[in-house]
Amino acid sequence: MILGFALAYLVPAFLFRVQGAALDDILHTPAPCMSTEEFPLIEAKATSASPSDGRRLTVRFKAENDSGWYEVEAPSGVGLTYQAALPKPTPEAVRVHYYFASGRPEARTSEYVVNVLMGGCPGARSAPPALTERIRVRRTADDQAEIPSGFSPEGIRTGGISGTTLGIVAGAAGGAGLAALAVSGEEAVPPPPDPGPPQAIRACFVPDPIPDIDSGGTIVFDASCSSPATVTTYQWDFGDRSTGQGRSVEHLFRPGGLYNVTLTVGDGQRTDSTSRLVNVRATPIACFTTNPDPPRIFANGSVDFNADCSVGDRDGGPTFITAYNWDFGDGDDGGEGRFVSHLFTVPDLYGVTLVVTNEDGRQDRTTQFVVVERRSASNPPDLSFLSQLELEAGTSAQIALNEAETVATVAPSPQRHRARARSGENVIEGRLLSEAGEPGQWRFDFRGTSTFVPGSLRVDSGEVLTVDSQSVVFRVTGKPGPPIRFRFRLEE
Repeated sequence: MILGFALAYLVPAFLFRVQGAALDDILHTPAPCMSTEEFPLIEAKATSASPSDGRRLTVRFKAENDSGWYEVEAPSGVGLTYQAALPKPTPEAVRVHYYFASGRPEARTSEYVVNVLMGGCPGARSAPPALTERIRVRRTADDQAEIPSGFSPEGIRTGGISGTTLGIVAGAAGGAGLAALAVSGEEAVPPPPDPGPPQAIRACFVPDPIPDIDSGGTIVFDASCSSPATVTTYQWDFGDRSTGQGRSVEHLFRPGGLYNVTLTVGDGQRTDSTSRLVNVRATPIACFTTNPDPPRIFANGSVDFNADCSVGDRDGGPTFITAYNWDFGDGDDGGEGRFVSHLFTVPDLYGVTLVVTNEDGRQDRTTQFVVVERRSASNPPDLSFLSQLELEAGTSAQIALNEAETVATVAPSPQRHRARARSGENVIEGRLLSEAGEPGQWRFDFRGTSTFVPGSLRVDSGEVLTVDSQSVVFRVTGKPGPPIRFRFRLEE
């Protein structure tokens, strides 16, 4: 009780001495920023007082969006230097406002505003352990929260109102540091309030569900729905060996495929993750080549089409083409497959279109034009070629040229045939007329045929054993059945 009486007697005298006094003699240079990882050191020097004056300074502070002020003591540490440690600011503080104050009524300095940075802060000063071991933070109004908004609750246990005997204690108990406030009588510090269980951390992002996109498209991901508000880090893994950071990110996906996007959030102590699949549809490219190239022929000639240059994904993904559909532009039924050949009988200009479909059901098309010219009147050339049916002696066969003129042949001796052919493309069909005891071969040789175009042989049906620029050999079963069929060209 004696201590309480002494305080009651001395405080009015102290207030009387500083009443109306300005703090123009307080010199302070603010730090360029404050770090979320350190207790900021606030230091000032007096130029006109002496240690014996007994003047007491406090530092009033608050976060950017907080309406109420809090304060800590700033006693004289060495000579006329005053030092105080503030609680650690959090990213939610954005900026810290503070000023120095003394006495009742209050005399104060100008207000300082310092930005808060996550992690380190070049040029900032960290309070030494002597100051951080025993920090008392006090409210300035009854309706304020015990914990200052925008500051770490680390070590804060209880609180009081500025000018009373209670304070909020942060850091380890005991040790040198700021002078403790006197407690009058036998008044005890109230027990710390029960904060209750912490809110569970939860990772969340939109869009949900994620819509399918085409290869080369982008998606904006937003993790604002993650909770609680103490979440400070957002780490993204897009499933394509690339990562990102931030609450909202935009990412481009290619090639086509299925990607697992994972968000991991953290608040410095806990983490949580969530994942979602993104279906990126591959874009195919239709392409084909022709033989002859360019595709310019005479009527009743054929063009070979090769779609092997088509791809299922323009960005190089593993998506395959599942269908090749052809329209030859002449009213015919069209064709299917990677390799096709088509006979054009009427002179005209034909647009040949290829449509490809990939595994994702996406399509692409391309068109080339075929020029079919009318042949000038001339006598059809004579064709002379050699055939040999290597089967049981006496086995007979028939050879048809251009589905018109036919010649007969008998095994096993080679025979030379002469027939009326035509300039440009010709077609030969051969079939057995009688049965042989064993399988064999059927050889066709065009060496010595003056108008034959070497390398023009194209097989339509039959089992080929060998083929070169001027001859072809088929395997035959020895029994009548489906014909062998091939085509070749004569000079025009």
